[in-house]
Amino acid sequence: MHRPTAFPVDVVLGKPGLEQIFVDGARPIRVGRLRIRVASATRLLVMKVLAARPKDLEDAATLSTSHPGHHPTGMRRSRRSRSLRRLPRHVALRELLVKKHQLEGVISLPSGVFKPYAGVSTAIVVFTKGGKTDNVFFYDVGADGFSLDDKRDPGKENDLPDALVRWRKKNAKKDTDRTQKHFMVPVSEIEEKGFDLSINRYKVVKHEEVIHEPPKKIIARLRKLEAEISRDLTELEHMLGEG
Repeated sequence: MHRPTAFPVDVVLGKPGLEQIFVDGARPIRVGRLRIRVASATRLLVMKVLAARPKDLEDAATLSTSHPGHHPTGMRRSRRSRSLRRLPRHVALRELLVKKHQLEGVISLPSGVFKPYAGVSTAIVVFTKGGKTDNVFFYDVGADGFSLDDKRDPGKENDLPDALVRWRKKNAKKDTDRTQKHFMVPVSEIEEKGFDLSINRYKVVKHEEVIHEPPKKIIARLRKLEAEISRDLTELEHMLGEG
């Protein structure tokens, strides 16, 4: 609470990073005799989606409706939280991206890339306003060069450079192996699956066959081991008796 004006305010503490981008892009407005810097509707929408609480998602839906000029579909590249699927207009939004624009790629990011601000899973959606969607590039990023906890310490694993290389070399005829990190999906299949843009709906998990020994062989080995233990215990008893 701002005591002189009795105006309720939120104070957020965090290390430089995503929040710094929001602060740098804030614009001043006048509230009474005060001049306050506030985030734009677009960045407020991003913050609401990243927070992903029920009230935040409700606010995000309201913002996307009341500020159509700041809707994520009005940007060349944007990050779309998987939490948006909970919104009433989630199917319409994905259908709009696929049918009214050229959806080019969905780069799935691991949970934790926006920590400590939010732990929701996100994806980078690449599209061109207008145009026609034919095939969509998918890439499953497992690591981004930092730990996925609140500390976000630098790490060795980083799939982002490879994602960029694969993106530049994408080929709908060659990138068909869905057991790999990257592959392409025809628009017809995306439409059949209700415009779902989750990579897990299209990725094929490769299961390795595990060969087990026959039960009788395992039992025989256990009986042999049991006999060896019994023999050693007998020898130990004799040693103790002689002492």
